[in-house]
Amino acid sequence: MPSSPDTAASALHHSLSAVRPARRGAASVAAGKKLRAVVQKVDRLCARSVAAQHSDPKNAVRTAGEAATLARRINYHSGLAHALFALGNAEYLMSEYQSTLRHLSEALALFAELGDVVNQVSVFKLQGNVFWRQGDFVRALEHQFKSFALLEGTNQLEAEAGVHNNIGVVYSELGDYEKALHHFFEALRLRETLGDKAKLPAVLGNIGSMYGLMNDYDNTLRYSHRVLSLSKETGDRRRVASAMSTIGNAHLQNHHLDEALKYHRRALKIFSELADHYGESISLLSLAETYLEQGKAEEAVKFSMHSIKHARLFGDKIVEASCLYMLGRCHLQAGDVDQACTALGDALARTTQTGAKSDIYKIHETFAEAYKRQGNYEKALYHFEQFHRVRLEIYNEEAARRQKQLEVSFALERLEKEKEIYRLKAAELETEMHHKTRELSTLALNLVEKNELLGALRQGLSQLLRAGGRDAAGSLQHLYDQVSGNLDTEKVWQSFEHQFNDVHQNFIRTLSEKFPLLTPAELKVCTLLKLNLSNKEISQLLFTTLRNIETHRYRLRKKLSLRTDTNLVSFLSSL
Repeated sequence: MPSSPDTAASALHHSLSAVRPARRGAASVAAGKKLRAVVQKVDRLCARSVAAQHSDPKNAVRTAGEAATLARRINYHSGLAHALFALGNAEYLMSEYQSTLRHLSEALALFAELGDVVNQVSVFKLQGNVFWRQGDFVRALEHQFKSFALLEGTNQLEAEAGVHNNIGVVYSELGDYEKALHHFFEALRLRETLGDKAKLPAVLGNIGSMYGLMNDYDNTLRYSHRVLSLSKETGDRRRVASAMSTIGNAHLQNHHLDEALKYHRRALKIFSELADHYGESISLLSLAETYLEQGKAEEAVKFSMHSIKHARLFGDKIVEASCLYMLGRCHLQAGDVDQACTALGDALARTTQTGAKSDIYKIHETFAEAYKRQGNYEKALYHFEQFHRVRLEIYNEEAARRQKQLEVSFALERLEKEKEIYRLKAAELETEMHHKTRELSTLALNLVEKNELLGALRQGLSQLLRAGGRDAAGSLQHLYDQVSGNLDTEKVWQSFEHQFNDVHQNFIRTLSEKFPLLTPAELKVCTLLKLNLSNKEISQLLFTTLRNIETHRYRLRKKLSLRTDTNLVSFLSSL
């Protein structure tokens, strides 16, 4: 990132020191218009990249890269930050995690420099998601906790809800379902406060899933029915089908088999209408399992075969292996051992490719039972031994995972302490900033009073000079020059500028980048309006007429493209 503006960007007046009371020539206005056109192009490219991220991530990467190149060329920091964030997001969707982290790191530094808290939080959240995908749960949570520290006191409830949801997902991966539920419920509380019905089903679904993993199927049903109701309201048919599938599985686990069949059939109907082969395959598989529980092996075989057909349509080997395993179990229950062994052999081949040990050991166990029924004890013994071998591997891996989880828990305790320290530092900085803002406002008002007093004094001295004799003229002229020197606009502005820069470092830069046609005088007026000074106070501080300030305000509204119901001071305060 460039440390200082380049030649082209200097026309944008990125700092208060660039603001001078000079008139713009035609060439300067033309340069400003050209820069504005480039700024608008960067913004359009960023918007296009975001729109294409899910449908065409490669194009999204290319578009965001072009936006970043243009933004660097004119030193458009805000545009560069958004372009890098869009670039990182598209790369994340393509699982290119190293380049994602590199671009997000640069975007984060720019957003921090611009004082953009909301987008800093978005970057931290995405960085956390990258580490979660990489299995680095400590760093994943660390970045989510950093988001919390930034959000404290900002009243950004939607962002807070998103962070809680992300933390819940990480804890669920760690097997800490209690903590996962705590954060999912916090996300739910915030989204209910916001009245955001569109995003409530996702959180409710996560809560239902947690209860399912905890074998609390009554609560799984309770929250899944809420998902179903809300999804019907919003017209989200795919989520309606998913909720029905979850409800069906909960009834299956509770051995309410008729209810399970009812919901799985409804889910299958909707998935079929949506041409969702994955959803169809899972629903058919669930129906097969339900019929198997009812002892209807022939029906179970039929639905298993249909599920295999749909799994092959979208090429998911994991789902196909599950369907083949179910078919093997159904054939075995129907008494067709040869067909069962054929299906189990295909399932084992697919599962070995995916490396899913939890499925491999189940297949070996069923194989052992099938060969035992055939009287082929040698093969039965082989698969029984394989079943125990893989199960022992899983047990050892689970023990290692629990050990890792314990290490992660200790690391998380450290993070919680660091989070509190981070929060206290943020609160201290906020207090310091509030104090500096008060000092700045006091300084501005003192300068106004000083200019008013000196202006009146200079007027009186001017009258005395005209009326006084030759002897007094020299002394009066000396006093007059001293007063005039203290009223020098640039000197007054420079003394004020230093304090303003400490409190609002990026205000002029952000304003200039977004609205490069603003004149130096207009930028000064914006600076003072941000402090909520009146027109009269601004005119006295800049030593100009009240009418000039009113004209500046009128032109500012036009250049900033503000609607009639938008307050100018409120708009500037938001930057």
